[in-house]
Amino acid sequence: MKEDRLKKMIKALYLLREILKQKREDDRAFKYKSKLKVLTEVDEIIDRSLEDFYSLRIN
Repeated sequence: MKEDRLKKMIKALYLLREILKQKREDDRAFKYKSKLKVLTEVDEIIDRSLEDFYSLRIN
C-alpha cells in the first residue's frame, strides 16, 4: 500500500520536474526562487522518495 503511494508520488515528481524544465527562467513560477534552486529541491525530494521506496521493497 505504502509502496504504491510512493511510486505514484515519484512519478508525479518526475512529471513536475519535466514541466519545470520547460518553463522559462523569467516565468512567474520562479518569482521567489530561481529555476535552478527549484529543480534542485525537486531532485532532492525525488532522491529521498526513491530511498524510501527501495528501503520498503528490501524489508
